Amino acid sequence: MIYLAGRAKPGVSTACLYPLEPERSLDLLLQLGYRRFEVFPNCMEELSPAYLRDLKSRAEAYGAEFVSL
Repeated sequence: MIYLAGRAKPGVSTACLYPLEPERSLDLLLQLGYRRFEVFPNCMEELSPAYLRDLKSRAEAYGAEFVSL
């Protein structure tokens, strides 16, 4: 849960679907209707700017946001 202004707002981590890669987890969770995310990288390559830009683009297509990395 993410707490903002005294209210809990639900969110989910891509780690919930480990061992799926974060991009696959994100896609599935987006399709299920989640819109607030923690991205949990599985390896250093998943911290590259290009990889993170791709995740951001996927999320923005659904009006979703990241609250933690």
